[in-house]
Amino acid sequence: MVSEQRDQSGLSKTIELLRLPTVMNLLMIRLAAFLPATLFQTMGAVITMDDFKLGPQENGVLMAVVGAASAVCIAPPPLHLTSPEK
Repeated sequence: MVSEQRDQSGLSKTIELLRLPTVMNLLMIRLAAFLPATLFQTMGAVITMDDFKLGPQENGVLMAVVGAASAVCIAPPPLHLTSPEK
């Protein structure tokens, strides 16, 4: 019973946060930025193998570089860069 109340409390807090305009805007911006990278990563392997005639090893290297670049671009900044100065 206590865990159900915690789950309901967490869900209601999440919904309450999503109703805030700034949170929803930030979520939409991150989704819009993440969607093209995700589509490229899913279809990129097939497209690069067909169009550029890359072998499996070269294609794997290309996808690894793209994955690392998207992780750097999409990841949140470290906390020490976002915390207010004292």
